[in-house]
Amino acid sequence: MRKRLQILDRSAREQWMRRALAALLLLIVLPLATPAHANRCGPGQIAEPSVDELNEANQFYADGFIDDATWQAWIQAINEAAPCALCPSGTVPYNSSPLGGPNPTPVTCTLCDQGSMPSPDQSQCVACAAGSYSTFKNPVCTACPDGTFSNAGAASCTACPTGTVSIPDRTICLAKCPAGYEPTGEHSCRHCPAGTISKGGDGKKCHACVNSTVPNGNHAACICVGLTKWNSQHTGCVPCPAHQVPTDSHHLACKPCPSGTHFQYDGCVTNPQAVPNHPVFTPNILDNNNPGLGPQGPGATGRPLGGGAPSRGPAGIR
Repeated sequence: MRKRLQILDRSAREQWMRRALAALLLLIVLPLATPAHANRCGPGQIAEPSVDELNEANQFYADGFIDDATWQAWIQAINEAAPCALCPSGTVPYNSSPLGGPNPTPVTCTLCDQGSMPSPDQSQCVACAAGSYSTFKNPVCTACPDGTFSNAGAASCTACPTGTVSIPDRTICLAKCPAGYEPTGEHSCRHCPAGTISKGGDGKKCHACVNSTVPNGNHAACICVGLTKWNSQHTGCVPCPAHQVPTDSHHLACKPCPSGTHFQYDGCVTNPQAVPNHPVFTPNILDNNNPGLGPQGPGATGRPLGGGAPSRGPAGIR
């Protein structure tokens, strides 16, 4: 019996020596193949080590055959030799290596904290932008509802104070809807629809531009465009006289082309193109009081001066 136990003890020691030697060899070879503290798996991926190999290393450690440093080295060697796999959707790699370090190869995936979500490649968590939020139950950044707002990295949205409204990006609450917006309820605003404007601050809905005017870029005012100017009452746009252009971007008056330039089509040019027998066109604008004028825009039908049948004007007439 004693001889049999001695054989078993010798066999266990030999098995331990073989495994310890294998772990030592891995520690020598790994630094040559993998930079220190480098994540050898791609973005959003983790190493998937063999459970049996991990259990074996843990058992040796639990039985006292190896010390802490050897056990940690053995575990890392197993992890570094394991195949890589992509983290499940909505999670990112999490460093749980016993050796720690800046960027060792991770072996587990984790959910992002509230107020953040995985980056497109699942390599890290990124904070939700202002006006949105995320929770553990809903780990995707979601726009705040009407009447609320949030700062960046929020786990919830905050209700607007009484008497205020939220703008469409839900980043702030204001006393009234600003210019270019209209109220949609008691606590929210929205951008003015195409072709309409609002001056803001009066709680009124957006309204359409009239008398040949069009909305400016932020839908806060109606303006004149093209070869037109404001009428004397400043209530609408009228055509500039023939061969004249607006004096500036405010379209308050018109003027002839400066010296050294020539009027052509819809503006003043230095080197006019030769267009034989090309009729002179009046500006094409919307005019509720003169249905004979067609809509403005590229390729719109113009009306030659001096009568005659309507003809097609060149592209670019406004």
